[in-house]
Amino acid sequence: MVNARNVANIKDYFTIKDGNLIVAKTKTVDKNIVTSRDDDVLGPSTDKSREPNVIETVPIDYKSIISQYTTPISFFIELGTVTRNPEFLEKVADLAKNNARIELTIIDTIETETTTQVDQFKLNGKISERYGAHGAYEQERTTSNDVTQTTTITTTTATPRLVVTYARTWFCEQTINYTKMLTNPQISPLENLGYIYNEPEPATPPLGSSVYWRV
Repeated sequence: MVNARNVANIKDYFTIKDGNLIVAKTKTVDKNIVTSRDDDVLGPSTDKSREPNVIETVPIDYKSIISQYTTPISFFIELGTVTRNPEFLEKVADLAKNNARIELTIIDTIETETTTQVDQFKLNGKISERYGAHGAYEQERTTSNDVTQTTTITTTTATPRLVVTYARTWFCEQTINYTKMLTNPQISPLENLGYIYNEPEPATPPLGSSVYWRV
């Protein structure tokens, strides 16, 4: 787990372990809750939050990706057997070694999934307060409001993919371009939770405070 600031930075790093390239896969979850009450004068309230980012390491077999640009050792063995010319074989090996350059680029595939849930319930409340001149009297006031709570959760996952963008060897040279493709985010059907809360009615709160329960 890391915070949002480190997510962008961690994409700048990689390592090699057990013959694999190790890079980061990230996932962020944003939550947006809109609450509407029938007594709201100022309109619905909105609460936005972001969960701690999830980062996991992904191993990529980079050798298989560049294998088409490499020359297997068996080729030089066969070449030496056929030509029986060590000097020529050495020149070919130097050509293969000294003229090679392969550039790899990590491309993220971004997947976004949005889920929206609607929850409707009645929110009852008890408020203990003073009233009258100088607060001489105490009273318990009750409230009851119909509440609609809409929760939207957006999950964004960045999965790394390793590609060859340039290759120069003793037998070929090529530049490979990639086009960024935008797709619509995956949106789940609206789900009405329809919870039945039936929370028990709490005791009268201390003076100057309040309690609420959902039914």
